[in-house]
Amino acid sequence: MTSIPRHAQVATHPPESLHDRHRIALARVACRPAIAATKSTLLDGWVVRRTREKQRQPFFGMPTGIALLATPDGWRHSVLSVDGGMLCGRLTDVPVDADPNQAQAAAAAMVVGLARDFHEACVEVTWDPPQEPWSWTGRVTPVTGDEIVLPGSGSSSAC
Repeated sequence: MTSIPRHAQVATHPPESLHDRHRIALARVACRPAIAATKSTLLDGWVVRRTREKQRQPFFGMPTGIALLATPDGWRHSVLSVDGGMLCGRLTDVPVDADPNQAQAAAAAMVVGLARDFHEACVEVTWDPPQEPWSWTGRVTPVTGDEIVLPGSGSSSAC
């Protein structure tokens, strides 16, 4: 009995049709993540797209300071960053006639949340004594794990 050489043997299963290949390729494309960069590669005459996730850079640098102003239309803030940027806005959740301590607490919570959400960092806000009536400035400093913030010390922390 003679054996058939391996290269001459015929596969027992039928090859995939071109329609099946297109259906499989379309299913793979539909499962791609929303944010992906694609790189084309030629593999056995077919173009294969490989996806890789892009790392998003925070749109705003790490906060270093904050200014809080009381205006007739509400409480305004300006957050300063390490890279020299400034993020200005209004504290929408604080009423116009709110106590300055309430506005400071809301502004500090906003800055702490900004640092935590965009930079995965724990920070604390320490308010300076007011230089002018109805305006306050604060310093934003990173917090290490062994620091403890005491209530009523005039600072707010994320950790």
